Amino acid sequence: MFSTHPIRVVPRDPVLFLDPDVQRGEPLLTICSWCMKVRLPNQGWVELEEVVNYLDILGSGMVPSLTHGVCRECQGDIEKELKILK
Repeated sequence: MFSTHPIRVVPRDPVLFLDPDVQRGEPLLTICSWCMKVRLPNQGWVELEEVVNYLDILGSGMVPSLTHGVCRECQGDIEKELKILK
């Protein structure tokens, strides 16, 4: 059995980028399910706020579609935790 619980909560202002009711378009971006960083082509994993500015989401009105994954840093942390649990 696998269960999760937060070890800390970091308050953030609401971000249109994460609103599930917003109409979405291209491109399709991958967001880390653990830390919420977003993978940008040729830039790697960057903070959510940087993506909003980079893509000019507030100015353009078009919010990209999202798919979920896990960034390399979080993947490494998860693998370490799983080894400890064995």
